[in-house]
Amino acid sequence: MTHNTTVIAQSGLQPYLSQELRDRFNHDPQPVQNLPAVNLSVTTDELLELTYLSQMPQRITLTLEHGSLNDLDDITLNDRDTLGHLSDSSYRVSCDRHGDHEFTSVDVEKHVGGQLTSHDYTSIDLTTPDNTVYVYVKDNAYHIGLDVAGRDLSKRQYKVFSSNKGINATLGYAFVQHCNISSESRIVNPFSRDGVIPIETALRYKGVSVNHYDREFKFDSLNLLDFFDMDDKLDDIDSDLTENNVDIHCYDRDFRNLKAQKKNAKIAGVEDHITFSRFEPEYIDLKFDDFQVDLIYGRPKTPSRQFPKEKLRNVYHDLFRYGKYVLKQSGKMIFLVQDDELLLDMANQFTLKETNRTTIRYRHMEYETITLEREHPNAHEATHL
Repeated sequence: MTHNTTVIAQSGLQPYLSQELRDRFNHDPQPVQNLPAVNLSVTTDELLELTYLSQMPQRITLTLEHGSLNDLDDITLNDRDTLGHLSDSSYRVSCDRHGDHEFTSVDVEKHVGGQLTSHDYTSIDLTTPDNTVYVYVKDNAYHIGLDVAGRDLSKRQYKVFSSNKGINATLGYAFVQHCNISSESRIVNPFSRDGVIPIETALRYKGVSVNHYDREFKFDSLNLLDFFDMDDKLDDIDSDLTENNVDIHCYDRDFRNLKAQKKNAKIAGVEDHITFSRFEPEYIDLKFDDFQVDLIYGRPKTPSRQFPKEKLRNVYHDLFRYGKYVLKQSGKMIFLVQDDELLLDMANQFTLKETNRTTIRYRHMEYETITLEREHPNAHEATHL
């Protein structure tokens, strides 16, 4: 049996969602007009695998309705066949609304709930429902679907211990996708903060599901799979996962961040797949032999009251000066930044040139992914600069 499915990403991250669905799951996603979402036609087993393993979605739903709207009455619900998955179960309506409207999210929930009641779906439970009818409204477009996970998949269970200026995990994974990490790579994150970027890297490449310790989905209450069948299939998916030989090093100069990232990695189930250490940039050449690192990546520190610009300049200076000792001739440095002026100024002093730049739009913010490579990658550089 195949299902018309809608997968919704965080606003701005739909291209990275599509990339994951194509490259990792061999699906052919079709963009939904005016929404950060794609449509898929998948079997029940493919839907379970997608829900269990994918790292980019915010929500995954059985599609009920897409449409455009000018006012609340334009939101309609007519798909009787898919609604049949609510048979013999309770539900509630939940709405995420983005944009300026004359109605609220509660108004949408009441409106859709009224239409469901008119279709004889009257088992409403606002506290502990079996299922969720999910409504996503953005500007002049909307989507309604049956949430197969029953929760926001972009909120990671492992993010218990946070750091200052942390980022959402789906943004972190979008950045990881941009890095095009290959098997056998040795990668170093010298500014790992609470560990989101290296943890997302490990989840992708080390054969661990992002939902390994949170396998509660709504396949049984939606009459898609029996609970025990679902559990057996998830065990089969786990057994089929393969671990790549990516060597991940997670560093930070702050002991508090180091403690947070180790605890978060343990909760995620990838603690044994990452090397953790307190890091000062001037010592990176003591941790690795010359020309042994394929990628130095991450989200660098930014100026703050506690970390003024001149102090940050010294950090960047040491990172590029000593980082070139350990970076392979063909190696790269890739960073996720919002202000690149100081970073590029210091990189240029050590003959590292910008070779690629991509803008990631996440909600109302813009980030730049900047790739730095040696100006003369085939030259035999001295190991001391």
